[in-house]
Amino acid sequence: MVQDLILFSHLRWRQQPQRPHRVAQARARRGRVFFLEEPVWREGIHPYLETEQVGDQLYVCQMYLSGSGGQTNLWPGLTPLLNELLERHHIKEWVAWLCTPAAVPLLHGHEPLAIVYDCTTELQVAIQGKPGLQQAEAELLSMADLVLANSPYLHRQLQSRHPQVHCLIDAIDQHHFRRNRALPESGRQADLPRPRLGFFGTIDERLDVALLDRIARAHPDWQLILVGPVIHLEEEEKLPQHSNIHYFGWERYEQLPHFLVGWDLCILPLRQGACSCFTNPSRLLEHLATGHPVVSTKVADFQEYFELSARFTDAGGDFVRACEEALAEPDILRQQRRAGTQSLLDRVSWDRSLAMIDTLLEQAIRNRRPRPPLPARKGGGLVPVPVPARPRARPPLVILGASLVGLGAARQLGREALVLEREGRVGGRCRLWEGRGFLFDRSGLVLLSRRADLHSLYRRLLGDNVQWRMAERWIHTHGTQIRYPFHASLHGLPPAVVSECLMGLLKLRLMSSKELESTALPGMMEGALESTLPLSSRALPFRNRRQQPRNLEDAIYESWGTGIACRFLVPYNRKFWGLPLHELDATALQGTPMEWDLEQVVNGALHPDQGEQEQYFGYPRRGGLQALAEAMAADMEGELRLEAEVVAIHPEEQRLVLANGETIPYRGLISTLPLACLLALVQDELPDRVRKAAQKLRYLSLRLVHLGIGREQVTDKHWLYCPGDALFHRVFVRGSVNSGGNAPGGFALTCEITYGAAKPLPLEGEALLQRCIQDCRNLGLIRADDPVWVAVQEDVPDVYLIPDLHRNAHLAVIDHWLDEHGILRGEAAQLEPDDGCDREILLGQELAKRARLLVGEAVASV
Repeated sequence: MVQDLILFSHLRWRQQPQRPHRVAQARARRGRVFFLEEPVWREGIHPYLETEQVGDQLYVCQMYLSGSGGQTNLWPGLTPLLNELLERHHIKEWVAWLCTPAAVPLLHGHEPLAIVYDCTTELQVAIQGKPGLQQAEAELLSMADLVLANSPYLHRQLQSRHPQVHCLIDAIDQHHFRRNRALPESGRQADLPRPRLGFFGTIDERLDVALLDRIARAHPDWQLILVGPVIHLEEEEKLPQHSNIHYFGWERYEQLPHFLVGWDLCILPLRQGACSCFTNPSRLLEHLATGHPVVSTKVADFQEYFELSARFTDAGGDFVRACEEALAEPDILRQQRRAGTQSLLDRVSWDRSLAMIDTLLEQAIRNRRPRPPLPARKGGGLVPVPVPARPRARPPLVILGASLVGLGAARQLGREALVLEREGRVGGRCRLWEGRGFLFDRSGLVLLSRRADLHSLYRRLLGDNVQWRMAERWIHTHGTQIRYPFHASLHGLPPAVVSECLMGLLKLRLMSSKELESTALPGMMEGALESTLPLSSRALPFRNRRQQPRNLEDAIYESWGTGIACRFLVPYNRKFWGLPLHELDATALQGTPMEWDLEQVVNGALHPDQGEQEQYFGYPRRGGLQALAEAMAADMEGELRLEAEVVAIHPEEQRLVLANGETIPYRGLISTLPLACLLALVQDELPDRVRKAAQKLRYLSLRLVHLGIGREQVTDKHWLYCPGDALFHRVFVRGSVNSGGNAPGGFALTCEITYGAAKPLPLEGEALLQRCIQDCRNLGLIRADDPVWVAVQEDVPDVYLIPDLHRNAHLAVIDHWLDEHGILRGEAAQLEPDDGCDREILLGQELAKRARLLVGEAVASV
């Protein structure tokens, strides 16, 4: 009998247990199992392997690679780490169990006793539209000795692609779902009348919302309870809203039994058609395990295996009548049904599945067929295979980049949108970085949702996977911390500072434009040092002047007075932009709202904690902003292609070329790439005037220093602005914003440092990390004895387009030429640093509307 099994999993060990976890736990009773997680990416490290023993014969292995991640869907460059695992644990004879085709590159150069491809319906949904993974799956099927499928439908689909395909339905944790009368009922449903009809699981396009509406209307006395996140539903299929339908959103796995104990009937009102093909049969098994009667629509895989355990019917009146019969079920029939259900559940237990796996593995090893020669490798990935261009009825509207801007545009454009993303996953600067149990994304973006339509969108896409809270923005200045914004939170600052700030604002309010002219100092030079300007020289809010301020320096002094300017706004903005403020546009102000109210300022000076009020924001509970991007990608009607790198654009011919040689024509082109990257793709056709204008644009990059502190609840603040001596200008306190991104016992935060040609980074590498850690200690954000579990840098180049006085003129030259050639530009760099996810999505929608006008015809909208 084979002793060792290496399971290549696309899931983390500490995620909610799913099929790979169950297989590993069951198989560990027979011999050693090494649960190999997908790689963890870190900037500036040497690749290394970590192994943790979590059971007598069960080991969890994590592979760490250098980089930001997301370069590919595959797992390249990991063979040395696999070799290290084999050597460290003296693994000689082993079985390769692949839960994802992404791990195929690791098998090259190795000869396991058998290769098993464990294919699930969820995996098949995930690899759609990913050519790299689909190609890897084809290779895996050619190599595998045994293929397992978790549904009859998937079993039938794979039989034509491999000679040894077996159906292994997921077993479930019966005791978790079984009704336990001793359990306290969830308080969220305790006050609801009976009878109660319940459903739990993901609420997506497979749910028949029309049938749900029909049930609620037919029996207003029935309470319909749905527990689970809402994702992937089309807008026109909005969930029905009735007083007897209750959507409780996502609940933790361990809380689910507290709902089940109070139900009378379980229902599975699923759509009948193609969308149900990838419905995992375990969904029905879990509902059966509750002990309640179950009524389901006719889903082929359900009926084929479980005909006698549930009532199956068509949608409509038949479903309602079946529910009526189930609720009136006599005791004798209830006892017979439960006995039959228990017999069924016992037949699909993990003990039986393990015995089946043992038998199949023995046969696979004994009858192992010769494998075809493995293809050569380039850089650890698959050899690129040219993909022929697919015929299209009409050239599409192409979107370059699957950031929130690109996904927002695609959602508006509908079925004709084609999104091309160079990386292996969507999200742009919302992509996640994971390390030692901490989660970080590449920005400090949050959901602001000041618009009702966006708030509705977030609620629909994320369901219960979003938490809304009041913002805790603070400023560290003059040796203390005050609430944001500065002008409304003067209480607690030194009295001389408070007096200077108040007097500056009062003089602005009192002085007229004539007084300003009469008190101007003779001979004052434009661009004089801000700190040398007397109070009377900058005294009138620019919104009351006949002429707008010429630059940011003018705007600050003329709108806020010398006190607030010198004590906060000037040092913070100079630190952020790294340029003299008279070189920047008046709209470039950072660190405060554009307006002020005198009453608010006075109250903030007299009373503590008067700063920011009722500024709410949201952030996903799980998965970071990557969860939002992935939900938007799944929600779009058009086509999404990952790992599709554009290498050239030919505007005159309206076509673009991919790295694999494929040519794609287009009617309109929306680019969310950095402007320099876009223009580089059309370099050969770029006029000199456009090239020269592009060369005069200046960008600001962002260096993120992610810190994982070894202490819980370091602070309850969300943002900390730092105009003083700290290297960073702001700290995004991720541990408070999203506690789900903290490692157990830890706390995450990110220091943000802008840099550019006029503002180079003063330090690099380990010196930069240590400086940020020390600055956090100097600010009192962390303690001197706090351990630092994670300290890593991440670079986000050209993230802000510097708003100098000539930027708009240069952009006008570039945009005019792009518009003439059917190209629209919508990079995130043109947005303000604190705009949030909302502005990215809205920019995408705006680009989609312009694209419709550009191509001269209506495009179906979502």
